Amino acid sequence: MLLLTAVSHRCEAHGKLTRPTPRDGISVGRAGLDENNPVSFEPGCAKENSCDAFVCREAAPNPNVPVTQVVVGQSLTLQWSFTALHVGDCSVYVSYDVEKPRSQQRYVKIANIPDCKSYTTWSITMPDGLPSGRAILRWDWVALHIWPKTENFVQCVDIDISSTLATTAAELDSFSITNPPIYPDDGNDGVGFRNAFGSGAQDMTGPSCIDDSVNDCWLTAPGSSRNTDYRRGSGAAPPPAPLNPLPVPTPPPSITQPSPVPSTSGACVSSGPDYYEAVCASLAATCELYSICRRVPSPTMAPTRSPEPESEAEEEEEETEVEAEEEQEEEEEAEEEEQEEEAEAESEAESEAESEAEAEAEEEEKEQAHTPTSAPSPSPLQQCPNRGYSQCGGVGFVGATCCPDGHYCKELSEYFSSCYSCEHFPDPACSASLLGSGAKRGAASRRQHFLGTAFIQGAVVIAPESTEDSMEL
Repeated sequence: MLLLTAVSHRCEAHGKLTRPTPRDGISVGRAGLDENNPVSFEPGCAKENSCDAFVCREAAPNPNVPVTQVVVGQSLTLQWSFTALHVGDCSVYVSYDVEKPRSQQRYVKIANIPDCKSYTTWSITMPDGLPSGRAILRWDWVALHIWPKTENFVQCVDIDISSTLATTAAELDSFSITNPPIYPDDGNDGVGFRNAFGSGAQDMTGPSCIDDSVNDCWLTAPGSSRNTDYRRGSGAAPPPAPLNPLPVPTPPPSITQPSPVPSTSGACVSSGPDYYEAVCASLAATCELYSICRRVPSPTMAPTRSPEPESEAEEEEEETEVEAEEEQEEEEEAEEEEQEEEAEAESEAESEAESEAEAEAEEEEKEQAHTPTSAPSPSPLQQCPNRGYSQCGGVGFVGATCCPDGHYCKELSEYFSSCYSCEHFPDPACSASLLGSGAKRGAASRRQHFLGTAFIQGAVVIAPESTEDSMEL
């Protein structure tokens, strides 16, 4: 029995970084082997967020693994292999303390990768604030499928950074990963972690980055609801944790009702990326409590059955009323058909008039072709107040309908359109003129279809992975 238990435990494979090649030298994930499992599988790592294995699984560089060359300002592609698609987020850090023990290494954060189970590759931009030198690239994945407990995964890559910056590593605002722990103990510690299966804000947890303007670092910037900069050892009190109350069960309908009463609250759909649709649909009872969800009006309800008549006279009266209603419906249908015919006739007349007007306009253009005309001077581009994933349209929306440089306005539903990155979500709306300005593009963009999902900004490039039946929240 003990042997079977041990074998079962060792077969719990989850995922690992495979590109650039990490210190273990394995560039392909293998279920149940190597470093696919949480860091708690390492000897002596009972508390995952504070043990050395959560800094790096390997304590020192591997001489058999080539050092990866990176350049500040350029992109670096990361790749990982997940054998269990757990809900959770990934982050990327850099440390120049290559020669120090893991407990003494200090890091700066350079990227956020939200909902990383939905992808297999992700490109980040090496921030301008990094100096040159040998360094450690640290990738971690905090899985939240057994909330409030977490499962933590990590790999480290040895890199050599090229930069023109005169700053030294000692001048960076770095911090320890585990001493004190930069992440909460669980979903209820401090700001905690989001509960993807309950209500409450679905914000990412972690410290701020060295540059909040790149690599989706705004998700954990100072002031965000689950920022953990207070855990760096300054002794500051944590902000209040966002609430994660459990969904309130809907009471069953009373058995004394003559017929079920359909809901008038409407459907609960994603207010942002498409991958939240299933989550929102399952949380319809508490839709308004989620920042990622919104409620849309429900279809017209079918009329409820009338109670049975109590006498023959009432039956005859009801039949008479039904016949009168049918006659009225027939008359209304006849009137609608007549109106449609009149509308078609008017439309044909308008089309003929437009054709004649166009012909006359063409003749006038030919006559005036010899007359030189001065081209109107282009108006200055409007300064767009929106940023990536801001709302830019929808029924009842009165804000700005433009998107920033490199984005387009994607219609997610009749009631919500959002600014999506042209670089990371290619779309026919991303023409050369659209990518070059942040001017108003809402009306044209809302006719396009969105092909992928993520929180992406900056120079991030995403390759979606089909998860189908194996994906879990």
